[in-house]
Amino acid sequence: MNNNQEINKTNMKKQYDLACEILRAYSNKENKELAVNNLKGLAERGYIPAQIKLGESYEYGLFTDQNYDAAFYYYSK
Repeated sequence: MNNNQEINKTNMKKQYDLACEILRAYSNKENKELAVNNLKGLAERGYIPAQIKLGESYEYGLFTDQNYDAAFYYYSK
């Protein structure tokens, strides 16, 4: 892994941790939407923990509306 890949992975981990903290700590709708959108961006960039978190969220309706198709989509990425 080169330095750019390592830095990118570190940045994605920090973004993921921040999004998860927002989901845990702040209950208003706007903050949750922001955090979920950040997780979606990370998931699309291949960050596996974000893909799993979104899959769980959609499967169980944790931070999003329950949506089995979306859950399957993120689990299968």
